[in-house]
Amino acid sequence: MKKKLSNLKIGRVGTVDINIPLITIGVGKPKVLLLVGIHGNEISGLFVVQKLLEKLKLKAGGLNIITAANPLAQALRKRETPLDLRDLNRNFPGNKDRSFTDRLATKIFAEAKKCDLVIDLHTFEDSSPVVAIFMNHGSNKVKKASLKFIKALQPDIIWRLSTQTEEEKRLSGSLGPKLAEIGITNFAIEMPECFRITEEQLERIVMGLLNVFSLLGMIDEKTGSWQDKIPIFERQQVHADRSGLFIPQKKLMEKVKNSEVVAEMISIKNFASSKIKSPFAGQLIVFKEKDLVNTGDTLFTIGKRVGEL
Repeated sequence: MKKKLSNLKIGRVGTVDINIPLITIGVGKPKVLLLVGIHGNEISGLFVVQKLLEKLKLKAGGLNIITAANPLAQALRKRETPLDLRDLNRNFPGNKDRSFTDRLATKIFAEAKKCDLVIDLHTFEDSSPVVAIFMNHGSNKVKKASLKFIKALQPDIIWRLSTQTEEEKRLSGSLGPKLAEIGITNFAIEMPECFRITEEQLERIVMGLLNVFSLLGMIDEKTGSWQDKIPIFERQQVHADRSGLFIPQKKLMEKVKNSEVVAEMISIKNFASSKIKSPFAGQLIVFKEKDLVNTGDTLFTIGKRVGEL
């Protein structure tokens, strides 16, 4: 399978040219963009791309792959752009005349606008299932198309992202909502970190992407096992109001009641113990493992089930 390599030129740091690498496979329509590395410390998507390229046999259309959307952040394994300490995924659609992060966002957004479908690969810091993010934005046509492709992906669960809510308004500058608002079908995938993700999860994501390409007519039919119903959740994050050793007492995807104890916190000043209770009823869709946490750290995410696909 022939791959064309090119660069999206961003600028220069000292004497070093900074470019976003772009892999192009195939030509014509439909055109899909697959992104990795908007957050530089999230690298599980690279393993997905590696396995995908081993299996992909494109017969129609074009696939563009960006493996380092934020190259400096990826080189340093940092979430934010190191030059201006900004989060690339809060700064779309960008501004070509402003900060380095704005310029990155402008180039990526311009490339994404050329495509029929954009798939953005991300990584949760803590334990999680395979999650597809549905952007609850844009026209009904865009929403319907996005859900169709998410169904083909076959994630464990779907997170419905709505930046109109108090919980998620800070995500209004993310790539997905901004693309949906201008009519570009897209979704994101969240997966465990590279040292947590299993081979089975990687294989399922790759097979799901092949299902998406099959639906687009880009490859021969590719089907795996299909769930009849995939649960859809809205999420509520819970943050630490104190520091200490976090010791979970529940399991990922377990249902919890309002005010139910989900973990123990041990102070490292005097090793006094206290209980961490869930302020919401729902399901633990992201859950921290044993760790030393600081005030403000995200401990877990409660999903409120709002439907199914």
